[in-house]
This record gives sequence, C-alpha cells and structure tokens, in this order.
Amino acid sequence: MNTNNLDFDKNAKIIIIPEGTIEIPSKAFSHFTNLEEVIMPDSVIYIDAEAFAWCTSLKKIKLSNKLRALGIRAFANCHSLEEITIPSSLFYIPIGCFSYCRNLKTLNLHDNVKDISNYALYNCRKLTNFKLPNNINNLGVKSLSGCNKIKEIHIPKNLEYIESGALSLMSSLSKITVDPENSRYISDKGIALIDKKEQAFIQYAINNKEKEYKVENVS
Repeated sequence: MNTNNLDFDKNAKIIIIPEGTIEIPSKAFSHFTNLEEVIMPDSVIYIDAEAFAWCTSLKKIKLSNKLRALGIRAFANCHSLEEITIPSSLFYIPIGCFSYCRNLKTLNLHDNVKDISNYALYNCRKLTNFKLPNNINNLGVKSLSGCNKIKEIHIPKNLEYIESGALSLMSSLSKITVDPENSRYISDKGIALIDKKEQAFIQYAINNKEKEYKVENVS
C-alpha cells in the first residue's frame, strides 16, 4: 500500500499514516502548511522525493524504524521542525533532504549512515546538536553549508571524500579535529582542515581565536 490510495485533508494538523503502508510517494504531503505532526508506522520503508517538503508547520515526526530510503528534498523547507532521529536502517541522507529546515536544532544520526549528500543540511541555521557518524564515507557538496550554530566538527577515520563547500559558511565553527587513523585528512592546529592526498587546503574554522593563520605546508 502507498498513500496514493488514501485521501488526506490538506488542512489537517495531524496525519496518521495507516499500518501496512509501505511507500509515501513523491510530494504526497508537500505544501501541507498546517500539518504539525505525522504518525508513521514501521511498515513504511520508502519516503519519496519532496514527500513532506514545504510542510512549514511540521514540528513532530518519528520515522519508521524500518525505513530504507529517503528521496531527495524529502523534508526540505520544514521550517518548524526542531528535531529528528534517523533510524539505524538508513545508510544515506539524500540531496537537499533537510535543506532550509531553519529551526532544526537536533539531528540524531546513527553510525550506519555512510553518505550525507549534496545540500543535505544546507542552511540549517540553528543546527547545534550534531556530529558526523563514525562510519561516514562521503560528505557531499555544501552538505553542511550555512549551519551557523555548529561550533566543532570531528572528521571520523572512515571519511574519505569531503566535497566542495561541504563545511562552508559555518560562522560559529571554531574547531576542526580529525581522527588520527584517517588516511586522507589532517587538522592543522585544530583550526584548518587539510587534504593530504590532494595536498590541498579544505576549510578554515572561521570563528577560532587565532588572530592570524598562515598556510605553510599541506603535504
């Protein structure tokens, strides 16, 4: 069963998705601007693209514990959402999934998540309670760009790919650390991220207390 077979009031404040529902199709609840809460059964394994995009009043949703995939921009522009937990069954946060969730403060990611894709958390300006999963392998283009409340980022040992601008426009970022077992990246003085493989400077922690920083050696 998917929600194409169901009729929901677009002005509803609470949506109860019936038990047995497997898929929530693309844009199923997009622009349900009065929606505040979604009750989702564990039968749901797939939430398609923009399924809840522009649900600007959405405050509370518990994702299915058996969820296997999220579509692109599934929760984009959910301006009232403050906290969400990603179940251990999910390995990938897709393009723009939580972009412009401007009041999102807490995103709980299980260590099973290996890929945070392009723009996944773009402009989540109040995101504070966040850490990269231990097994993450890829951080996409501008995936955390504009997350202005994050003060520290720790790069785990398995992170191999940090794409362009992934950590850009993070105005509160004061510290960048890297697991000593990471084979590609190093932290310089805790305020700069260096790519050893490409011999390139990746990111500067703009809110650190150092008055001056000079890039001397990126090899």
